[in-house]
Amino acid sequence: MQSWYYSKNGEQRGPVSLDELRSLVSSGGLNLQTDLGWKEGMTNWEPLGKIPTLLESAAPSSDLAAAPDSFNPYAAPTTSPDNLRASYSGGSLGEIEPGSVPLEVMNCIKRSIELTKRHFKIILPIGVVYLLLSMATGAVEGFVSRMVTGPVAEQGDMAFHPLLIPINLISAIVSVVLGAGLTRAALNIVSGKEAKVEHLFGETGKIVNIVAASFVFYIMVFIGLILLVVPGIYIAIRCSFFMTAIVDRNLGPIEALKYSYRITTNNTLSLFGLGIMSMLIVLAGVLALLIGLVFAIPVVTLLVPLAYRFLQFGPNALRDGATE
Repeated sequence: MQSWYYSKNGEQRGPVSLDELRSLVSSGGLNLQTDLGWKEGMTNWEPLGKIPTLLESAAPSSDLAAAPDSFNPYAAPTTSPDNLRASYSGGSLGEIEPGSVPLEVMNCIKRSIELTKRHFKIILPIGVVYLLLSMATGAVEGFVSRMVTGPVAEQGDMAFHPLLIPINLISAIVSVVLGAGLTRAALNIVSGKEAKVEHLFGETGKIVNIVAASFVFYIMVFIGLILLVVPGIYIAIRCSFFMTAIVDRNLGPIEALKYSYRITTNNTLSLFGLGIMSMLIVLAGVLALLIGLVFAIPVVTLLVPLAYRFLQFGPNALRDGATE
């Protein structure tokens, strides 16, 4: 049975079965005009009123029957979910066919530099809070570990203690929360939305999906690396946007990995080149007496969601009108 996803008031929900989605429409729980639906195989999210399969057994609700004549359930949506589509002055960008447009690496870098300059006043505090919390978490983990394993560690042996398990688990959860929050802030910046320090803590509800997807991702990469290295690198590149997809679309673990694999079609080498350029940017920041890292790291951080948006919507996602 194929899973469906729907968006209500800008918030993505699902998965649900086709019958469940039809029931929501029939009961008036969803708006045929403004709410969207999507399943795997569809190019774009569509207004529910434009999905024939959905309407075959869905009777209009009483609210729709009483609507004024000017209400047209088959009209194009007046709004789109903020977390699903980048917006621009003319409406919403439609997703391109995966692999139909080569990733423009240099234009992505140029756009990232522009956005970093433009939003540096908010990027800096977000980065500082992220760094301080990451360092604090690592320091606490290290301190407690030394307290627990000190006598054994001094002998130079690999120490293990049951108390280290919850400590390491808490540290990992904090890292996932901060990473997802940073991804949200970066997505907001490249999509023309407001970014706040509070966004670092706003994705806690997606921890389970991110952890599960990470587990599957690293297993696949590990197996690929065993198979002559190249397959591992290939898998790592093709599935690298799984966390971004989870944060952006609230997808499940497998759906996020599949979505990342789909949108990166025909762009493996371009993404590899983007990775090389990212390393060179960081290296340039290091050579600039480390001070350059204050600018280089935000540029590299924004490159990920910029590439993600480009693979979704094509070159238009890099326009001023598309991300402001």
